[in-house]
Amino acid sequence: MYLGISQSSSAAALIALVLQSTFLVLSLKYVQNITAASNATPYLKAAVILLAEILKLLCSFFLYASEHSSIASTSLSLSHSFKDRRYYYPNLTLGSLYVALFGHSSQWLKLAIPAILYFIQNCLLYAAADRLDSPTFQVLAQSKLITTAVFSVMMLRKRISFPRIVALGMLTLGIALVQLSGEKSGGNSNNATNEKMSDSIYHVWVLAKRSWNASGAHLAVDSANDKQQVVAIFSDRFIGIIYIFLASTLSGLAGVWFEKVLKEHKTSVWLRNMQLSLFTLPFGLITMAIVDGKEILQAGVFQGFTFWTIIIVFLQALGGLLIAIVVKHADNIVKGFATCISIVFSSILSMYLFGSRVSTTFLIGVPLVIASIVLYARSDLGNIRFNTKNPKRI
Repeated sequence: MYLGISQSSSAAALIALVLQSTFLVLSLKYVQNITAASNATPYLKAAVILLAEILKLLCSFFLYASEHSSIASTSLSLSHSFKDRRYYYPNLTLGSLYVALFGHSSQWLKLAIPAILYFIQNCLLYAAADRLDSPTFQVLAQSKLITTAVFSVMMLRKRISFPRIVALGMLTLGIALVQLSGEKSGGNSNNATNEKMSDSIYHVWVLAKRSWNASGAHLAVDSANDKQQVVAIFSDRFIGIIYIFLASTLSGLAGVWFEKVLKEHKTSVWLRNMQLSLFTLPFGLITMAIVDGKEILQAGVFQGFTFWTIIIVFLQALGGLLIAIVVKHADNIVKGFATCISIVFSSILSMYLFGSRVSTTFLIGVPLVIASIVLYARSDLGNIRFNTKNPKRI
């Protein structure tokens, strides 16, 4: 068993998830670079996410229909063999699909919870991004690894051994350093919030304590107003930190909730994916209207779309399918490890493809990530498994 996966198909899905996430990050970076270099119109991120969700819904439907057809063929052969119609499993129709999605035993309302949580999480992330500089945002966002582990223990009654707790801590620290190195290598990527804060601190601590004559004009600095400005900025920054920790908490809760729904009932993973998408799509539309509403009215939903944008849509949809498989047969913690591995791979490849520089934090972070994976995989005590004997029902 490696990282809690015992089936070869699940291991293949895990490897595919690492590759998908790596190529997605590289594609996003490439599109960002060519858009900036050509001064082209950027694509709307909310539109790409919504289209990917629609594509994931369609793919899940076809996979479920194929799965259902295979079961129906098997049951039909059994009914002929045993001359007993109770073995017959009817073909998929719109009526049977509706019953499977929204019938009394489908428990479809449980999928509304993660959809709502993901929507609130995205809103919090948008608010946090406006209040925090990019390195701080990237580092604090890794706290979702810890919250996922906490909710796995609370909701799924998983037992995590001390070595694996240490491994999760090492992973969180390591991937935060890798992410931080990516921000530092960006050069002039400081945002307006960071510049505003630096300018305010400079004015308070340097200019507020003195006044001077320049070109015959007396310049007086109102230190009280400057101090109020710095207090407001630090207060804004503190609110941003609170927002991102709340977003990480909701991310862990939503992921573990979805995992519990997948594992608690013997229902097709593709059916669950469809149910989640049907709840997610309305929130995606709301997000797109709020974030990109003005741009859509001016130039339409598909502004800035290129061949590579379509590739990004397909990669995001593929990621949603692979995540469902990994979570179904492994868990959210393993998914977190896969995502972190892809971040390391994409960072290394970015150095060769885009000329990113190697920083000290990167050289420290990568060994920590590798060591955490080895420690987690080789930990003999307390293997993380889903407890089917006495789970907390939701």
